[in-house]
Amino acid sequence: YNNVIHTTDLTTPNSRAAAGVTVWMAPGGGKASYAYNNLIYNTTAANVFALASDAGTVCPGSGAVGSVELYNNTIECGLDSNPAGQCFAPPAALNATIRNNHFITSGSPIGGAPLAQSNNITQTKAQAATQGYALANLFVPTTASGASVNVGTTINCPSCTGITTAFNTVTRPQGGTWDVGAYEFSGTGTPPPAPPTPSPPLGRV
Repeated sequence: YNNVIHTTDLTTPNSRAAAGVTVWMAPGGGKASYAYNNLIYNTTAANVFALASDAGTVCPGSGAVGSVELYNNTIECGLDSNPAGQCFAPPAALNATIRNNHFITSGSPIGGAPLAQSNNITQTKAQAATQGYALANLFVPTTASGASVNVGTTINCPSCTGITTAFNTVTRPQGGTWDVGAYEFSGTGTPPPAPPTPSPPLGRV
């Protein structure tokens, strides 16, 4: 949680990705994996999150199928020049819960059939830009009328440390209802600090 992940397409300089996937999640042994409060942008054009139903096929000996819970992430699904990728790809057998996520893509944000999903919003890059969500400000909401503001649902996740504090360090909720995405609007559209530039630049892996 609270990660900034970007530039993961192997066709661009200094990118870091594997098999067209930005993040792999394959919980086994009946356990749960969580991803929340993350800002992800300029990604591989395939799947941002690949969610595997691992009952020993991906990690031998892992046992029963696990579950994933994905809350309050802001995700540009694909290259910033044309975000049109898929954000999540859960298999039907996986117990997946996907809520309060802000997807920026002209494609289908969720593939497969998650067990539970609600209060997610999807915008094309153009739609997001007209409301002030752009890479230049790391997709932070700039007005109280933004599409992500006060349209979420309260997340009750005892295992999600710090989830009531948004990525921009604002306590949730501010307007009586949780916001969608990694941010919580508090009356200003100030983005968090930009991620540091690697020094020396990272190579491909």
